[in-house]
Amino acid sequence: MPYYQDGIGALVKRTSIINSVNDLKGKKVYAVDFTTAYSWAQKNLTSSALICHKEDSIYISPEQLLEIDSIDAFLIDYTFLKYQSKRHQSLRVLDQKLTAEPLGIAVSKKNPALLIKINNSIRALSKSGELQKVIERFDK
Repeated sequence: MPYYQDGIGALVKRTSIINSVNDLKGKKVYAVDFTTAYSWAQKNLTSSALICHKEDSIYISPEQLLEIDSIDAFLIDYTFLKYQSKRHQSLRVLDQKLTAEPLGIAVSKKNPALLIKINNSIRALSKSGELQKVIERFDK
């Protein structure tokens, strides 16, 4: 049972003229190659230059690449990007999520009783409003 709805977001420089997904056309867009953001970009940003880290190169964080103008946008989970934008005042997250991705808790198929307990707890927290309070606390 999902407990939270996240999705792909885009991080750009605060001064960037990029304000929507349409503005990413023809831009240098960074996504980690094993993520849903990368797959989404391959399908939806065909006129953009899709960039990812190469195994044999020196790692520079996407946030640093944005700050030095090596890329125009970084795609990954919206919630993570909101956190990064608080850490890097020169960066901002586009307002809209580009996808909708429900998040849940992985449980071994060998432990169905635990799955039932987790799902019941999620239902109870949701019904009482506590789950929404926790989400709002971290979703700012």
